[in-house]
Amino acid sequence: DLPMPKSKRETLVTLAKATRKGKERKQQIIEEIRSEIDDHNSLYVFHYENMRNSFLKDARSALNGRIFMGKNKVMMVALGRSAEEEHAAGLHTVAAHLTGDCGLFITDMPKEDVQKYFREFRRQGFAKEGQKATQTIRLPAGPLQIVNEAAEGEVPAPIKFAGTMEPLFRSLGLPTTLKSGEIHLTREHVVCRVGDTLTAEQCKLLKQFHIMMADMRMTLRCAWTKEGGFESLDGSAVAGEEEAEEKIVAEDDE
Repeated sequence: DLPMPKSKRETLVTLAKATRKGKERKQQIIEEIRSEIDDHNSLYVFHYENMRNSFLKDARSALNGRIFMGKNKVMMVALGRSAEEEHAAGLHTVAAHLTGDCGLFITDMPKEDVQKYFREFRRQGFAKEGQKATQTIRLPAGPLQIVNEAAEGEVPAPIKFAGTMEPLFRSLGLPTTLKSGEIHLTREHVVCRVGDTLTAEQCKLLKQFHIMMADMRMTLRCAWTKEGGFESLDGSAVAGEEEAEEKIVAEDDE
């Protein structure tokens, strides 16, 4: 019997190579962070909420410096996880603040300018699955149309939907029907209530309705300068070496 031809879709992946590439990329990031620290005067740790790529692009365009976001452990290693390992004096205390959703900003910008930008940075975006609803959306029975808030001085215009979208809305849980080519709700429907954990279907509906519930913001946690060392910016006390060690151990346990 002739052997079966080998599928062109079959691909042999050597896990050792993939792992090595991953390690090489991590080492590259570590070296880039350290190089930026050497070339600039100050470093900031910031916490972010509801980050979107477009919002991050805005920040990178507006700020004069380099933003790093990714694996907290990799950024920790770049700074130094202990006084013995730190890349420069005081950086291991900064590393202890790299927990949760956070990033590094390395720059020569004046401190006042950096603080002003982060304090004022706000963006609105569409909610994602798992986020909490910030308002209650209730739809009355009858023709489906949405009236959102308008800009100051403008008259809000209702959003109407083509009849061809009725199957989509029905699949997302709305009690819809078509009447003379127009989408109608057969009864009142609550899309979400304040505090609800949003499902994927609810998020899709909110996006169709142009309702944004994700408030993207960035908050500075701490700063470090070559001249002054570590400074807390979030109102908390300066982390000592024991506290820093506890935070790093907690990060390892995640």
